[in-house]
Amino acid sequence: MCFPTFFEKWCYETYYQRRMLVYDGCAQYLNSPWCALLIRAATPHAVIIACIREPTSQNISWWRFENNAQRWGDSLGMPSRSASFRVRYPPKDIGAAIELSESKEMQELFKRAENLGEGCRGDKVSSSSSYFLPSWAIPTPNGQLSGLTHMTNYGKNIQRYIDRLGPERIIISPVSMLNQNPKGLIARIKAKLTLAAAAAATA
Repeated sequence: MCFPTFFEKWCYETYYQRRMLVYDGCAQYLNSPWCALLIRAATPHAVIIACIREPTSQNISWWRFENNAQRWGDSLGMPSRSASFRVRYPPKDIGAAIELSESKEMQELFKRAENLGEGCRGDKVSSSSSYFLPSWAIPTPNGQLSGLTHMTNYGKNIQRYIDRLGPERIIISPVSMLNQNPKGLIARIKAKLTLAAAAAATA
């Protein structure tokens, strides 16, 4: 992740006389249904790089990651009790997690979350919007392990970004390309960033 402070960004751009390249990476951005709308609001010329992998291995990897994170939190003495508003959380095993993610309750929560932040435009918010997301929606509706099948529904998740930002700002690549052809992927990213920078300069 790279979140510069306003002061750091100002110093960089004053000294180098060019805009700072700001990036961030998170597996949840593709899956969390409210992210596309708020990313567009914060940075309308963003380029989105979606690195995808085979769905089964993705779900197993995420299950292990979250459970290891929970054990780490427990070792620090952090509260392990799930929030009262969560539904059947945390799931007892990966089978229960898949079943939960396919439930009617999760379908409805993910659909509701897609329009959170509607009306946000940069530093301005309409009267119907809020800077704060409701607790049930973060970091993903009902909790990290409630959306395994949503996470690997790549078509729907990527389409959400296409609808918000346009297809010209989206790069889709299998994660394996990071090892197999990194130069080719970097070339694609550079090309998209060049177009995005030109669009931002004339906006």
